[in-house]
Amino acid sequence: APTSSRLELLDRGLTALADHELATSTLAARVAASTRANPYACLLAAIGAVSGPLHGRAAVLTHRLLVDAAASGQSEAVVASAIDDHGRVPGFGHPLYDGIDPRAELLLPLVDAVSTEEVAQAVDGVRAATLAATGAEPDVDFALAALALATDMAPGATEVVFVTARMVGWVAHVMEEYGERPLRFRPRSIYTGPDPGPSDGLSPDR
Repeated sequence: APTSSRLELLDRGLTALADHELATSTLAARVAASTRANPYACLLAAIGAVSGPLHGRAAVLTHRLLVDAAASGQSEAVVASAIDDHGRVPGFGHPLYDGIDPRAELLLPLVDAVSTEEVAQAVDGVRAATLAATGAEPDVDFALAALALATDMAPGATEVVFVTARMVGWVAHVMEEYGERPLRFRPRSIYTGPDPGPSDGLSPDR
């Protein structure tokens, strides 16, 4: 049910997820925009990048982990199983932050405010067990998965929330990129094989 506290939580989540500087999908959108692709094509480029399991779908595994913890009441066992399966606990340890992801720090108290006792125990239990086992703090995927668990969202809903939020940021980046020098994203490769012989005269921009 769309209660005021749940709507506030979802609104904060969408806002927090709208932009995160040059994340992979955002960079893809800007690269497409630099060729002056139309906005729809730029968003498709971003969606291609965000569809990977390490980006927009990252919270799906975390949501499943929290569902298992809530159903079993065995947070430590669920965390241990995740480490065995993945070598880490999904939803913990963002490469840009030494401690907790500030977006998770923003959202988790709001999640707690709408959580049942069972959900709160699962969220707190997984967080504590992961910290004890790995020293890692929650990232935004954990917060998004906790949001989905607390509001009884269907599996896969975290990806929908993430992409819906990030599309706003992508459009802003695309419009900004249209004002930059075209085709500015053109890295050069460094050849490391045998001597290729005389140049064939082809332009490096092709």
